[in-house]
Amino acid sequence: MARLAPERPSQAESSQAAARAAAIPTTHDTGGYLMKPTLLAALLLTGLAATVQAQEPPVAATAEEQLEMLESPDPKLARNKKHVFDFWRIVYEGGHIERAPEFMAESYIQHNPNLASGRKPFMELFGKVRQKRPVAPVMKMPVIHIMAERDLVMVSHVRKVRDRANPDHVYHITWFDVFRIDEDGLIAEHWDPSEMWVDGAPPGAEFFSEWDK
Repeated sequence: MARLAPERPSQAESSQAAARAAAIPTTHDTGGYLMKPTLLAALLLTGLAATVQAQEPPVAATAEEQLEMLESPDPKLARNKKHVFDFWRIVYEGGHIERAPEFMAESYIQHNPNLASGRKPFMELFGKVRQKRPVAPVMKMPVIHIMAERDLVMVSHVRKVRDRANPDHVYHITWFDVFRIDEDGLIAEHWDPSEMWVDGAPPGAEFFSEWDK
């Protein structure tokens, strides 16, 4: 009878075996294991390297897809998405800051740690840094998706950034802005993932000109 070749372990089984080989029993009666520090670090670095190599950059939607995202069987959700869509095109990208009261509550709450709350501070700041320009039919920034649930609207988009530790490394991330719409239909609150800005500019600001024209 022919002798069967031994089955090769799967990738998951190999990884588990490597982890067990790199482990030592805990001193507690838990049945668990503690990794030897040097081997644990090596495994983590290997995993991180694989993750970086495997990254798929986010892809922006087309203009037609942006418009399709505004649709919803719920009229209120459709209205909220369109409100944020218009605010971004007209006030932020278009620089028509004087029209902010049409879209924002006076008591607007800002959670970005670099900006003050209130519609007035928003208008003062962006009135200085945004120039008026023709309003585009869709959002210029590379939008990934526009979603709405309850009184919230989230816009996610592609952001190009530079690695602070390795300035030659430029990559793409998924950024998001979340807006709460109040009972009057105005933007009353805003969240984004921003940390404190470096050199007074948000992450990826050097690349905004690629779409903000």
